[in-house]
Amino acid sequence: MPWRKYPCTEGQFDRSYQVDKGVQVRCDARQKWTVFVEKGGQRNNVTVGEGREGLGKAVGVAEKIMAELETGAKKPACKQPAQAPDFEDFSRKWLEGAEGRVRKST
Repeated sequence: MPWRKYPCTEGQFDRSYQVDKGVQVRCDARQKWTVFVEKGGQRNNVTVGEGREGLGKAVGVAEKIMAELETGAKKPACKQPAQAPDFEDFSRKWLEGAEGRVRKST
């Protein structure tokens, strides 16, 4: 019962556990436990499961997230999207590919 070490409050649907600053475990209207993480003005959440088993898993996930936030582990940076070709190159390639279908005046 790892949730007993965290302060709880009565939420709208069930108890809400404050694991750390910005990390909460709450029950929603579907009776599923959800981990909420607020950082930098943004909130992300992960729905874990139902019942006591789901609560235990949710607290475990929250502790793991809390540890990652404390160590400063970052997600890998997203790849930059490939830069689109300029209009002249694109139109030249398009005309070469459509050579039999369109006239040069196009």
